[in-house]
Amino acid sequence: MGVCSNNKSTGDLKLNIFLKSLLYHNIDKQFTAPIGTIKDEPQLQAENFKIQIWNQFEALRKVREDKNSLYNIFAFFAFKQIVEKNDQVLLQKMQAVSPSLEWQVYVQGKQNLSNKMNLKNQFLNLLEKVVKENYLFELYYSDIKNNRNFYVLCIIFFRNWAFDIAQKNKAKLSNPNEIHKILDWTVPFNLTDQILLGEIVQNMNLKINIFDTETQSHQLFGTAQNENYIIKNQDQLYIGLPKQYFSRVRPSAIIYQLYKYTNQARNVAAEQQRFVSEDLNQQDLIYEYQMTQAMFQQIKLRGFKRVRGDGNCFYTAFIYQYLSIVITKFGDQDFLQFVEVLQKIDFNLTHETIQNFPVEIRKDLKQIFLSFIYEIIGSNNQIKTFENEFQNTKSIFYALSIIYAKNLIHYFVEQNSEYKVLLGEEAEEQIQQWELETDNIQVLLVILANCLNLILHFYFIDSDNKTIDLQLYQKSQNELTLLKQNVYLLFCPGHYCIGLPVEKQ
Repeated sequence: MGVCSNNKSTGDLKLNIFLKSLLYHNIDKQFTAPIGTIKDEPQLQAENFKIQIWNQFEALRKVREDKNSLYNIFAFFAFKQIVEKNDQVLLQKMQAVSPSLEWQVYVQGKQNLSNKMNLKNQFLNLLEKVVKENYLFELYYSDIKNNRNFYVLCIIFFRNWAFDIAQKNKAKLSNPNEIHKILDWTVPFNLTDQILLGEIVQNMNLKINIFDTETQSHQLFGTAQNENYIIKNQDQLYIGLPKQYFSRVRPSAIIYQLYKYTNQARNVAAEQQRFVSEDLNQQDLIYEYQMTQAMFQQIKLRGFKRVRGDGNCFYTAFIYQYLSIVITKFGDQDFLQFVEVLQKIDFNLTHETIQNFPVEIRKDLKQIFLSFIYEIIGSNNQIKTFENEFQNTKSIFYALSIIYAKNLIHYFVEQNSEYKVLLGEEAEEQIQQWELETDNIQVLLVILANCLNLILHFYFIDSDNKTIDLQLYQKSQNELTLLKQNVYLLFCPGHYCIGLPVEKQ
């Protein structure tokens, strides 16, 4: 995301170190994104999810498991309300209250934070930026490894705001002696203190419904117009997405239907079921393509990833690499361009069992795809989390990625009459078909290189004749603001895999 300057003062560096220590204090390392991906009932059933609440909700989002989960939800609801509903009252309230707060932070009863003015200024600057560039809201909130630590700043702000509200309402509270614990990073909010919760929600101009799965009870706090839902399941909190949240119920069901009639219908070895394999080394590469020493010297790769053998292999090999670039290398402006283009493309797909994806669920699938991206960006290990989604045969992220790739190319073709002529009508129709390669791959490589400013390394490997032909596809003039990134495609007649370049020292 943003690149940090090396010209920071000692005070700033100490502050960033402290904020980072808060971020990674006492968490489950396997899930670090503040808010998880949107998951509807079919996805959760595939994961053997146990919460039975589907008579009231269509989907949910997991909330980061730490002592700040409720403050995390306050922050997320508030920013969503400002960005998506243009709630200027809430925005002005946050801007007005910030200067009056103490900006205190305690860790196990000890106050460790200094330079509070800098902390306050950072938060207000980021608040202004997020409101201005609303496409980036979830990116800022999810990208918790960024040194700006927006998520941490949000938690500090909302803890201090809750503390300020509690101090002003001491006489109403059942246990005013507990107020100081609101400022302690290691102490969760006490949900049994309903008077305090009600005062906080009302003062923050929010409206929150809490459903308890154990007691089957429902509590309502606040009187604001916008409804927000929390699902409490034992000690874990989820954000509930109510009925009619989607244009059509259970959008992921169509993906599982697709899986059922295609990849899941084939009897293949377990190691070949994954959409993309783990990293395979140079010896595996030599064996896979029956390379001679001369061939290996020409290819100059450290290894490869095997791609599942179906009609999607070209799109899989490409989109796996491109999305890894988006997730790990894009800055804020690059990511903003990625999101803006994503909003413009369709999310259609055809297959012999499904003529077209229903129009009403395409937008829902696109939103779920983007929420996957945000969660991966916010994970403790972005590459590992990303790889896990492509190796998990139950994850719909793979299918959404292929749909994105096919429709992205289709969008570029529709925007350029020259591409339409070069590609041909038949090949253009093939692009949106599931498990069907397009006849004119070379044209697709030209389109992707030009429109995404990529350098595509295309290795044509002829194992029978022991030859390798390397073709480079790249834009002749760098007219885009994006830095050129490299994608490596291995092609042996009938199948594509992913090349792994030698890592730079």
